[in-house]
Amino acid sequence: MSQLVGISRSLVYAPQRQKSRPELLLAIERLVVLFLGYGYRRVRRALQLEGVAVSEYAVRKLMREHGLMARRPRSRGVTRPGARDRRAGNLLKGLSASAPNQIWVADTTRVRTDSGPLYLAALMDLYSRKAVAWHLSRRNDEALVRDCLLKALQTRKPNLGWIHHSDQGSTYTASGYMRLIRDAGGKTSFSAPGKRATMPTWKASFGP
Repeated sequence: MSQLVGISRSLVYAPQRQKSRPELLLAIERLVVLFLGYGYRRVRRALQLEGVAVSEYAVRKLMREHGLMARRPRSRGVTRPGARDRRAGNLLKGLSASAPNQIWVADTTRVRTDSGPLYLAALMDLYSRKAVAWHLSRRNDEALVRDCLLKALQTRKPNLGWIHHSDQGSTYTASGYMRLIRDAGGKTSFSAPGKRATMPTWKASFGP
């Protein structure tokens, strides 16, 4: 068929290559982090799109052995802010980003695996809709979101007055975290109580 329409077979079929077991495990771990909730079938399809020749059995076996099998998360309610923390309102109402590094939107996602939960904190640039930094940890605490923010500030240099938007969870309203934002010349903005920060195309921003 490809010859009939004048398209090279190399453009239709990605060249398949074998990976060693350690290399395959690293590739699987990367996909599990980038695409939260992927099961072994979707991980295998993603590997095939990258030109990796691997069986469904091999992917499932490695994911089970290393506790990477996805589980459906249960609703755990909304993280409540600290009573003494001072918070600004939603600064994004009627506002849109006209350039990079003007508005960063923060969120934290819980991922259930056979070896226990993982927590992924990330910051997305509202203008480019791409992640500027992310950090993974076994604990959902202030250190998780702080380390993510520090990574972003090390690679990006936002202008004075940039906005950090998030929900009103206790990690984002912690006094030390908000002080870090202010010291970097930023302003804090929060969604209404009980609502998560608006994160359009969140998963797409983690594409390879």
